[in-house]
Amino acid sequence: MKNKTIVFLTICFAISIQSVYAATIPAGTALFVQTNETIASTDPVGKKFAGQLYRDVAANGKILLRAGTGVVGRVKKSRGLGSKPLILDVTQLTIGQRLVPITTEGFRADNTRFTTRRGISVGGGSFQLRVGTRMQFRLSKPVDLGGSRDHGVGR
Repeated sequence: MKNKTIVFLTICFAISIQSVYAATIPAGTALFVQTNETIASTDPVGKKFAGQLYRDVAANGKILLRAGTGVVGRVKKSRGLGSKPLILDVTQLTIGQRLVPITTEGFRADNTRFTTRRGISVGGGSFQLRVGTRMQFRLSKPVDLGGSRDHGVGR
C-alpha cells in the first residue's frame, strides 16, 4: 500500500510540475522587437533578419519571455524598385536551444517624409531600418511554449 501511495504522489507531482512550466502566449500579445542588423527597404522578400525582445512578455501575471529573447523575422513585402511598403514578420522565437515558430501581424515600415494639406503622404526612395530600430508586432496566433523549463529565461 505504501508503494502505491508513493507512486501516486510521484505522478501527481510530475503532472503539477508540467502544468507550472507549460505556458501559452495568447494571440494579440504585443512583442516589442529591436533589430540586430540593418534591414533595407529593397531587401528581397523572404530575407531573414535577427532581432531580440526589448521588453518582457507576460501573460496571466507571469513573465513568459524575458527581454533579450532572440527572434528571427523575415521580409514579407519589400519596395524593390517600386513604391510598395516594407512589411516585416517575426517567424521564430529562440528559447534556450529551441526555435519556436510563431505567426505575427506584419509590421509596416515606410519612409514618409511629410504629409500634404490633403492628407497625402510623400516619401523618398529606398530607406533602411538601422541596427537597434524598435518595432511592435502582434501575435496573430497563440504560441504554446510547451513543457520547456527554460521558457522564462529567454536567452
